[in-house]
Amino acid sequence: MILIDCPERIACDVCAVVCDREVILIRQAVTNRPEVVNEGNCRNCGLCVAHCPGQAIFLMSDTGPDGQCRITLPYELDEAAAWRQDLLAVDNRGNPLGPARLIRVLRSERFNNTCLLEVSVSGSIASQVRGIGRHG
Repeated sequence: MILIDCPERIACDVCAVVCDREVILIRQAVTNRPEVVNEGNCRNCGLCVAHCPGQAIFLMSDTGPDGQCRITLPYELDEAAAWRQDLLAVDNRGNPLGPARLIRVLRSERFNNTCLLEVSVSGSIASQVRGIGRHG
């Protein structure tokens, strides 16, 4: 599932441009918020997540039988690769939501100098997760 949390109407269409599967569409004016229109065509490549200048796009898996959900989110600092414990999922205001576990760090030349973090969180908070931090 693609989550788009674009809070402002600004002239931006990067997500729609980088998606060659026509999953994201911006109707009429470029200042309109992007919409997910063909989610079945999404291959979870992460290009929209990595290229969004507002870091407002996330990928979310279905909640598994263990109650956990995987979230893919953008991260621009290198130290994330060393983070393996004591992670905290936060909302779009930086408020703590609950523990997060780093699954992997994805890097690609196609990601525009942004790495993607895949984290596991409780399914009950997954749709609110917008970032991670460290305890303490």
